[in-house]
Amino acid sequence: MKLTGNRGNRGRSFCHQEGFVLELTGYVPNAVQSLATQNSIRVLMCIVPALGIILAYVVFKTKYKLNDEFMKKVVAKISGKAEE
Repeated sequence: MKLTGNRGNRGRSFCHQEGFVLELTGYVPNAVQSLATQNSIRVLMCIVPALGIILAYVVFKTKYKLNDEFMKKVVAKISGKAEE
């Protein structure tokens, strides 16, 4: 099956990035992986996503300000009662 169009290009780009990161870990296809390579892959699978979740949580807590006062303003604006 041949991938064509933009979708195919995105897929190939992702594969190149994935291969690049695996190459940095010392991954060798079809071979027994060293302990350092195994640990690097574990970090990529566990620690990196966990850091992304923590970063998303911090952004959510600092930037998302939906409290009672703000909610009342939103409801008033939607209902057309907001002071302009």
